[in-house]
Amino acid sequence: MMLNIFFFLLTYVHLFIYGQNAVERPPSFLGGWVGLYSVNVFVAVWVLVVGFGLGGWASMLNFVHQIKTFGLFAKCYQCPPHKA
Repeated sequence: MMLNIFFFLLTYVHLFIYGQNAVERPPSFLGGWVGLYSVNVFVAVWVLVVGFGLGGWASMLNFVHQIKTFGLFAKCYQCPPHKA
């Protein structure tokens, strides 16, 4: 998760520092720099909401389900096996 945050942070710092002085302009179908920034913000928000939001929600839901199924702690560690 921290790797994703650093990736987005470094990407946006690079765009804001070096983007306006770039030799090549962004494609015209993106709408220039404003369109490029808009696409980047959309992707970042999408990853935050879908990746972290829904991923975190699903992980917590699974964690709660496992606690209800197995309990928070195991009953006995390294117990001798039951004789059948």
